[in-house]
Amino acid sequence: MQQVSVDITGSRSAASGAQHDTEVEPVTATWGSTIVATFQEGRFASGGSGAAAAGFATSLNGGGTWITGVLPGVTTSSTPAGVYPRTVNMTVAYDAKHAQWLITNNVSSFTGVHWYYTALLVSRSSDGVHWGTPVTAVIGPNPPSIRPDKGWIACDNTPTSPHYGRCYVTYISQALNRRFQMVHSDDGGQTWTAPVGTASNAVGYDPIPIVRADGTVFVVGTANLLTQVVAFRSTDGGLSWTDPVLVSNIQLHTLPASLRTRSKPSVAMDAAGVLYVAWYDCRFRSTCSSNDIVVSHSSGGVTWTAPKRVAVDATTSGIDHFVAGLGVKPGTSGATARLDLVFYELRAASCNASTCAIDAVTTHSTNAGATWSAPVRLDSTPMRTSMLPNTTIGLMLADYHTVAYSAGVPWAAVVMATAKTATFHEAIYGARLS
Repeated sequence: MQQVSVDITGSRSAASGAQHDTEVEPVTATWGSTIVATFQEGRFASGGSGAAAAGFATSLNGGGTWITGVLPGVTTSSTPAGVYPRTVNMTVAYDAKHAQWLITNNVSSFTGVHWYYTALLVSRSSDGVHWGTPVTAVIGPNPPSIRPDKGWIACDNTPTSPHYGRCYVTYISQALNRRFQMVHSDDGGQTWTAPVGTASNAVGYDPIPIVRADGTVFVVGTANLLTQVVAFRSTDGGLSWTDPVLVSNIQLHTLPASLRTRSKPSVAMDAAGVLYVAWYDCRFRSTCSSNDIVVSHSSGGVTWTAPKRVAVDATTSGIDHFVAGLGVKPGTSGATARLDLVFYELRAASCNASTCAIDAVTTHSTNAGATWSAPVRLDSTPMRTSMLPNTTIGLMLADYHTVAYSAGVPWAAVVMATAKTATFHEAIYGARLS
C-alpha cells in the first residue's frame, strides 16, 4: 500500500475553514492498465459539510506510479476556479465507446440562510490525467428546486449491448423528498437527459448503478430512512425504471466514539450477470453487539438470497466491521466467482474515544462467498479517532470505497490517517488487495 495523494487545498484562501490535511470517500475505476481514484479534498466540519475540492489520483501503469491533482473548474479552490464553494460525492467510470474517463460530483452553494446541493457536475478526460471544465448534468432554476445528492456513475461498456456507450448517473433529489432520479448520456458525458424516476417515484438514498452485458441497468440503494437495502432496474436503456424491491432489512450496531455510522451498500457483478451486494449488519451477533460484513446475491435483481455473514472471525470476537467495498474478478462467475472485499475494523466494538483502534482490512473468496480467506490488515499501525476530521454526523473515515481490477488484480483506494499535529494527516492510499 502506498500513499497516492495529499490535500493541496490548505494554502488556498478559498478553502479557508476546511480541515486540512484531509482526504475522504474514495471511489476507484480501472480500464486496461489505467487506475483512476477520486475523492474529497479538504473536508469541512459544518455549514453543509462537503469539501474544498475534488481530488484525483491516476496510475497509467497498473498501480506502479501515480499522478495526482485537483479537478479544474469544480470549486472556488480549484485551478482554474469554479463558481461553487464546496463539493462532495465523487464517483468515477470509464466510457469505452467514447474513450472518456468521467468523474461526477455534487456541488453546493450558500444562499445566505442555508447550504444547498446546487448541481451535479461531470468532469471529462481522455487519459485520466488531464481534465476539462466540468459539464453540468443536473441543475435546477434555483438551489432548492432539485438539490441533487449522492450521485453515482456507471457506463455500458459491452460492444454487443443495445446501449453500448450509454453512461448512467443516479442520484436522489433532496427537494423531492429524496426521490430516486436517473439521467444518461450517449456522447461521452457532454450532454445529459432530463431526469427520470422509478415507476411510482420511489424515494430512498445511496443509489448505485451497475450495467449488465445485455444492457440491463440495475440500481442498488437504501430506503425507509436507511433501514433497508433495495434494488430496481431498467431494461430499455434508462427510459423507464421499475419500482424498488427489498433486498434486505439492515440491522446496525451504532459505531462508538462518534464515528459516522451508515451502512451504504456496495454492489458488484460476476461474468454471468449475477449481482452481489455487501453492507455491514449486526444480525449475526448476540444482542447486535457489533457488525459483520454481509453479502446477498441475485441473478435478476428481483429475488435476493438471505444475507450471509463474511465469516472472517468468530461472532464472539468483539470486532466491529464496517464500510464494505466489494468487487468480483472479471471473467469469474457461478460457484467459482472470486469476490474481493475491503473494509474497516474496530479491534474492539466496545471501545471509546481514547481506546478505539481502526484498521483497513481485506479478504477474498474463490467460491462465490461460501468461504473467505483470513483477513489481512493493510496498515501497519491502527488509526485512532483523534486522527479523524469532524462532520455534522460524526468523525469521518469514509462512508464508502470500491474495488476495481487492473489486469485481474484487485485495487482499492482507502483512507488512512496518522497522528495529528498542527493539521490532520488523512490521505488516500492505493492498496493492491492480493
